[in-house]
Formats: sequence, C-alpha cells, structure tokens
Amino acid sequence: MTREAIHGGDTDICLVSLGASVANLAAGRNTQAAGGAELQVARLTRLLFDAGLRVSLVAPSDEYSEELAQDMQGKGIRLVPSYQEGGIPYLRYFYATIPGFWGALKRANSSVYYLRGSSGFVGMAAEFCRRYGRRMVFAVSSDGDLQPELVRERFN
Repeated sequence: MTREAIHGGDTDICLVSLGASVANLAAGRNTQAAGGAELQVARLTRLLFDAGLRVSLVAPSDEYSEELAQDMQGKGIRLVPSYQEGGIPYLRYFYATIPGFWGALKRANSSVYYLRGSSGFVGMAAEFCRRYGRRMVFAVSSDGDLQPELVRERFN
C-alpha cells in the first residue's frame, strides 16, 4: 500500500489527542511542551502506521497547519483538526467545541477511535461510536480515570 492510498477511503484507526504537541511529536518534530502521555500517543500513532494500519490523528485546531499536515502525510498519517479555541466561555463549548469535535470524528471516518485519559471528550466519542456503529478504545492514564469520586470532582 502506498502512502497516498492511506488518505483515500476509511481509515482503520483514529487516535484522538487534544493535548498539545502530539501531532508535532508524531511528525518527528521536537517539542518541549510534551509529557509522557503525549509521547505515548505520538509513538503509538507511528507504530500503528508501521504495522500497516491506515491512521488518522485528531488534534487541536490551534496546532493544525498545512505544513504540519503535509509533514504528517509524508509519514503516512492524516491530521484532522478538531475545534477552534476562543469565543464566549461556556457558550463556546456548546456552539463551537462539541460541533467541532464531532465533525472531526466524522471527517476521520474511522472504524476504531482511540482516546487516552478521562475528559468530557471520552463521553462524546463514546456516543459518536455508538450512534455510528464504530469501536472505541479508552486507555486509562491513571487510577484517577477509574475512581468515580475523582472523576466527578474533576468534571463537576
């Protein structure tokens, strides 16, 4: 399979990482804003492609650029921007963040979606996958991702 074929049709897996720097790391760029979680997702992105899967990465829109998308495509990974930051706090979540994130999942058009660590996006991705008959992998980042009292405290 050629690298160009990766971008046509459905992708096999989409990694969703809204943390800073994952796309840059997966493209092989050095970044100091990354921690262990970002490094793990970036490495997994490359390993899945190397294993022969077609891979997409949903990343924050503020991290998206044509240059970065081209770098990623050269490495066989399709970069999908998610949502724009800014706007009126709280309202932007319902009128920009959720529709932007949902649209990114649709554009990725994958059969499997991978998310690491708890956030409100996990629930949205789970609903997306349920509604469209897709699979989802939720990777636990820490014990706090599984302790109801900590999750409730973190997300109100």
